[in-house]
This record gives sequence, C-alpha cells and structure tokens, in this order.
Amino acid sequence: MKTLFRKQYLIIFNLTFMVLLACTTLSQARFLPIKHVILISFDGLRPDAVTNLGPYKAPAFYQLIKEGASTLNARSDYDYTITIPNHTSMITGYPVMGTNGHHVIDNILVNKKVHEYAGRHVYSVFDVLHQFKRKSAMLASKLKFNIYARSYPIDIVSLTDQDDFKTLLAFKNLVHEGLPDFVFVHFAGTDRVGHKHGWDVKASSSYMQEIQVLDGYLGRMMKMVLSELALKNSTVMIVTSDHGGEALSHSDKKNPHNYTIPFMIWGKPVAKGVDLYTINNDRRKNPFDKRIGYNKSQQPIRNSDAANLALSLLGLPAVEGSTIGNHKPLRINEGH
Repeated sequence: MKTLFRKQYLIIFNLTFMVLLACTTLSQARFLPIKHVILISFDGLRPDAVTNLGPYKAPAFYQLIKEGASTLNARSDYDYTITIPNHTSMITGYPVMGTNGHHVIDNILVNKKVHEYAGRHVYSVFDVLHQFKRKSAMLASKLKFNIYARSYPIDIVSLTDQDDFKTLLAFKNLVHEGLPDFVFVHFAGTDRVGHKHGWDVKASSSYMQEIQVLDGYLGRMMKMVLSELALKNSTVMIVTSDHGGEALSHSDKKNPHNYTIPFMIWGKPVAKGVDLYTINNDRRKNPFDKRIGYNKSQQPIRNSDAANLALSLLGLPAVEGSTIGNHKPLRINEGH
C-alpha cells in the first residue's frame, strides 16, 4: 500500500513539475529580452490605403498585422496634423501644445533646437538612451529632421532630401555594422506623392503605387531583421505615421482622413494578430471616428505613444516630462 502511494505521489509530483516547467518555458518565450527597437514612420500614410491595397499588394503591412499587434485607428496630435510637430511628439511623448507641450509648430528647415520653442529642455527618447549609455540612430528622408540632430545626442544620423532608397540603404548598413539599441527611421514618399498627386486611395493612383514601393522597403527591413540570428528574437519594430491626408493637403486637424493613422508593433515577443485596443483596454479606448482631446480621461492610441513604448521595451525609464504613455506604456501582449 505504501509503495502504491509512493508511486502515485511521484507521478503527481512529476506531472506538476512538468506543468510548471512548461509554464515557465512559455512565459520566457513570451517575454524574450528586447535589445533593439526600430521606430518607422511612413510620412502621410492613410490606414485605409493599406486596407484598400489588401494583402497581395501590401504584403509587408499585412504581415505586420498578421504577426503582430496593431490598430488602423490610432491618432495624430490633437492640435496639429503636420510632419515636424508630430514627429517631435513621437520621440518625446509630449503633446504639441499646452503647458506640458513641446510647442514645435514649424514645419520647415530651421536652425533651431526643439528646446527653443518651449523655452525649456524638452526631453526625448534619445536623452534617456544617452543617459544609460545605449546607442541610437536616426535615418530620415527629409532634411528638416536636422532639428533633432541639433537638439539631441543621437549617435548616428543620416538625412536625405526625399530619397527613401538611400534611407533604406542606410538601414541596411546599420544592420551589417551592428544595429544600435534604438533606430528611428522616416520615409517621405507617401507625403511627397500625396502633396503632388493627392491622397487618392483608388487602386491605380500614384499615392497607392508609392505605398506599394514603401511596402517593399518595409518587407526588406523585416527580412534583414529575421536573417540576423542576433536580431530576430530580440528586435521589436514599431510602425506608425505622422498624419494622413486628403486631396493635396493634411493641415485640417478636424478631418478624420488627416488625424487617423496606423500603429503597428511586430517582433518575436509581440502577440500575434491581435488588436492593440483589445490588449490595452485598461489604458486606451478606441475613439472610432472621433477626434479626442488630451483632457479626456480615456485616451486613444497615438503616434506619440511610440517614445515611451520603445523605452519600456528596452527596460528604460520614461522620457522626463512626458505625459503620453509615461505611466502606462502600451502593452505588446496580454502580459507585457
């Protein structure tokens, strides 16, 4: 009888141990260490353009949706739907206006620093990275992004004048030389074509053709990450935009086609094929078609969530003085 009891006890113990081991292994698989974050902004990308193209004409964007956590109903800044104000929010976690805003409202090439607009130091993701001796890079296809090179301690800077292919090659070189902890990449083509030919989301338009070109660039970047053993399990990609557009412009902040943008997260540790609002329902609320001010208690996902999300993934503190995603950055899966 004692022998039988001992055998049953050992069987139960072994089963319990195996379950615990399996749970631990699954937990470790879900929360792989993240060593690199790549933030990509497609300037002037309308999310409905992606859905109109579909998975065959925009395979890389759909790979992000299928293999990652995403929403096609994120928001730009409340007060401005233009390039430099929104990109400044993306890297700082500050709104544009208000007492805690960065106040960068110029959208031209300037010889100023971000801090001159606010009259105080406006901290950024680059400040935090520098403080913790982590490496950073900025690759952008507009020369006016020099405002960030002037303002922040960025280790590697590559700026082109509307040449997205050169920006892609700069990223390729980074991968070969050793990817920094954080890389901020900006592609200008969708905005350039939108201003010239219009934000036309019909299948044959110049704007839609440009999105397909950039989808190809995105796909190449994803393949570069997956082909490197040191990167494929430890890299997360955040993809978003500064604004959308309609006709030949995007300046009307009340136009849903201007303030509605995508926000996608992809990488080995990210939940697969989930809606970002669903896994962040305790901290963000889907705005549907509404434009939501910063005074509302339930905020939408914004492009400015990118800064503190990137830092949280790298295990670093939030941007000092930031108010967007600083206490509760976005989750990338149900437990993180």
